[in-house]
Amino acid sequence: MLAFTRLSLAAAVLAPALSTHAAKILVQVGPGGQTIFSPSNVTASVGDVVSFQFLSKNHSVTQSSFASPCEPLAGGVDSGFQPVAVDATNLPEFSIAINNASKPLFFFSAQTALVDECNLGMVFSINQDANSATKSFTDFQANAKADVPAAKATAVVSSSTVAAAPAAVSSGAKILVQVGAGNGLTFSPSNISANTGDTVSFQFLNGNHSVTESSFASPCEPLAGGIDSGLQFVAANSTEIPEFSFTITNGLKQFFFFSKQTVPVNECNKGMVFSINQDPNSAVKSFAAFQANAKADIPASTASAVGTKATAVPAKASSGSEILVQVGADDSLTFSPSNISAKAGDTVTFQFLSKNHSVTQTTFAEPCSSPLFGGIDSGFQPIAPNATAIPQFSFTLNNANTPLFFFSKQGAECTKGMVFSINQDPNSVKSFAAFQANAEADIRPAAKGNKRGRRVHARDFSKVVGK
Repeated sequence: MLAFTRLSLAAAVLAPALSTHAAKILVQVGPGGQTIFSPSNVTASVGDVVSFQFLSKNHSVTQSSFASPCEPLAGGVDSGFQPVAVDATNLPEFSIAINNASKPLFFFSAQTALVDECNLGMVFSINQDANSATKSFTDFQANAKADVPAAKATAVVSSSTVAAAPAAVSSGAKILVQVGAGNGLTFSPSNISANTGDTVSFQFLNGNHSVTESSFASPCEPLAGGIDSGLQFVAANSTEIPEFSFTITNGLKQFFFFSKQTVPVNECNKGMVFSINQDPNSAVKSFAAFQANAKADIPASTASAVGTKATAVPAKASSGSEILVQVGADDSLTFSPSNISAKAGDTVTFQFLSKNHSVTQTTFAEPCSSPLFGGIDSGFQPIAPNATAIPQFSFTLNNANTPLFFFSKQGAECTKGMVFSINQDPNSVKSFAAFQANAEADIRPAAKGNKRGRRVHARDFSKVVGK
């Protein structure tokens, strides 16, 4: 029997609390493997809850506008991508509640791997007038199918001045690079030559890797404002292969990249790097020298924290103890233990044992609000029921005098008490019990919403070959 996991209860359009007379409106996302919302337009009253059930593949529910159907609305609702395995029995569900029924709402699926789903017409609306002469759902969907701006069609990272290409690049060559071929921590080939106008396309074949721009001097540190595919998870039984592309605008320039995955190993430190236009005969900047730099590049920030620089610590921290915390043990919504004492230099290591949780830093006063700006965040760590590799996330403490507060940002897990603290005084007014009580009572107003995940924009991925 299929079960649904509720991913989110609220968003920017939420009512503070559900009316006792509110209706629940069910929308299926991707039924029968199709790129559709069913139904595609609904009518909802104030207090009604619209619940999206994700039935296949890897779609999203992302708010946009009538004028720009395939562009995320700033500050809008976004479920994030919700991958559903072919044999999944636990299906994600994402819900929003309506507090203004007079305003039409517009949504699309931001998925562009394999095909741009929005351009195929995978859009959805709430309270759109079917009889409107100018803003009917039919018009909205037609806009989506026609919404293929040049920057989106030709460049994966259109905001990057390094690689954003003008529309007229179709005459260039397409250079294919395989990421993780043969289950190896490799780019294949690892160094290429590319001319202005050429498109470099990366195919992610397995695991959970990234293509992240860095520099020769700091191979394992993301370049500020540089190209980044983000981590691209590929399930073992996946039939869809993500592809990430960008176009070269300066064939005289060298480019350096790495995979920023650090679970269960730091892939950059294992030599998983890539370069463009690097001179193999250079005495100082050959690919071999770049890769050697990567293998030797183990600063405290990467050695002690997975996916965050928020807790960068001095190298001498290695003399501290390691404290193990289990996340989701026995399928429960818990951190075990839920509060620990740690000294400066101690390393706190989280093992993710089930489902799809996170370790996200927050505050005592607002445990379930948006992640603390600049704070620690593991991101979501999905675990398949038959997984043999267990993700692990670690950071090292460099200040034992300040209590730290964390929650799992998955759906309503925080309000179910899935929180964690470090160095919290059990006898203080800010005890762990008080922190957890705050979390369980944390029913936030509409202004705060529940958009806890990272936004993935449609323009961040390019089209790839068809199924």
